[in-house]
Amino acid sequence: MTTNPYAPPVADCTDPTTSDRLLQELKSQNTWRLLGFGLITIGTYYAHYCARQSRVINRHSDSEVIPRALVVSLYVLAYSSLALFFGYLLVDETHPVAIASNVADKLWMLLMIVWGFYARGALNKLMSFSETDPRRVKGLWTLLFTPLHFNYKINLLNEAPSGTQVVA
Repeated sequence: MTTNPYAPPVADCTDPTTSDRLLQELKSQNTWRLLGFGLITIGTYYAHYCARQSRVINRHSDSEVIPRALVVSLYVLAYSSLALFFGYLLVDETHPVAIASNVADKLWMLLMIVWGFYARGALNKLMSFSETDPRRVKGLWTLLFTPLHFNYKINLLNEAPSGTQVVA
C-alpha cells in the first residue's frame, strides 16, 4: 500500500483526543434529519453526505481509504437516477427510460452499500475497535441501513464519554 506524500501527517487515533476529534468531524446531523433530506431529495442528498464523510475519513487516514472514484460514481448515479426517475413517471414500464431508471437505481443502491462497508471498515480501523468491541460498526446494520446506520453510530459514539461501551 502506498501513501500519499502530499497528505498531511496522520495522527494516531488510539489517542483519545485524536479519536474524539475524528468523531466530532464526522458528526454532521441527526439521523432523522438525514433520513428526511434523503426522502425529500429522492436519495441524492445521501451522495453529498457520503462525500463529506469520505473527505473526513480520508483526511484522518494515511492513504485514500474511500476511493474518490466511488464518491464520484455515487454523485453521477444519484443525479442520473433522479433525472431518470422523472422520465420514468412519464413513460410505460417497458420503455427504455424506465429500464435505464431501474438499472441506475440498482447500481446506485449497490454503490451505497459498497461505500457503507468502506466507511465502516475505515472507522473501525481508525478507532482501533476490535472484533469484539461493542462500539464497532456492525456489518448487518451497514448492509440494511447505509448511510443511516453510519450516521446513527457516529452520533452514538459522540454522545458517549470516552472509554464508554456503546451498543448498537
